[in-house]
Amino acid sequence: MNVQMEKATLLAEQLKSFIDLVYRSYNKETHFEFHHDKVYRLKSLVDEYRFNIISEELLRVNKFVWDEKVTPVLVDRVKEKLVTIDEYVESNYQDLYLFSVRLSNIKSLLATF
Repeated sequence: MNVQMEKATLLAEQLKSFIDLVYRSYNKETHFEFHHDKVYRLKSLVDEYRFNIISEELLRVNKFVWDEKVTPVLVDRVKEKLVTIDEYVESNYQDLYLFSVRLSNIKSLLATF
């Protein structure tokens, strides 16, 4: 199996788990207490940047065969949009500290591309 394909699939799975954490935190389905307005803003950013669609597309494109044309475009979209989300989480670190761990995992995966 192609290493690039595996990295793209892992990135898509990490994005999906980050999105899931954001939605569960917004719906108060976690054991952690977050500032609801700040989680709402984070959810709005995730929705606005359509991370769910990007992660599903990454999974679909790299499920069986490495697509060398589409995958770098999707990864670049994640990179440029993740900067804003990372800045928001860092500026509100005391209220959104748990999300920084997931974001650092995604950023380390993005660095390998």
